[in-house]
Amino acid sequence: MKFKIKRETDCHGNNRPVRKAKMMPFEKWDVRSCTEEQYEQRHAPKFGSWRSQGKNHSVIKGRNWIKRQREDELCWGIEINTPEDLIAIIHECEANLNISEDTIFIEDEDLEYGIPKFEKAPKRIKGTIVSFDL
Repeated sequence: MKFKIKRETDCHGNNRPVRKAKMMPFEKWDVRSCTEEQYEQRHAPKFGSWRSQGKNHSVIKGRNWIKRQREDELCWGIEINTPEDLIAIIHECEANLNISEDTIFIEDEDLEYGIPKFEKAPKRIKGTIVSFDL
C-alpha cells in the first residue's frame, strides 16, 4: 500500500523523510462543504465555475458536500505491504508515527510546534497547551 510520508520538522517536504521514501504522484481532491449551487453563488465570480477546473466532480453522500479531483501532486511516499515493512519504518524513524488513510506523519522528538523544544516549553494534552514548566 502506498502512503505519503512527512516529518513534523519539514513542513515543505523538501527533504527525504526516510531512506526508502521516493517522490510519487498522489491523488489530490478539492472538497467543499457546500452544494454546487452554493459554490456558484459564493465563489464562482472570483474562482470560476466549480466544473471549470478538475475532473470527477461528485457529491459526498449524506453530506451534500461537493468534491473534484485535481492534478496529482508529487510527494514523498513509501510502499508498506507487510507488518515488517511498517516495523522497519518505526525503527528507522525512532519517533511517534501518526498513520491515517493515506499518510504517515512522523512526530520528531526534537521539535514541537515547529520550534525547538526547551525545558520551559508548554506541555500538550490532546493538542492543547495546558501549562508551562517554570
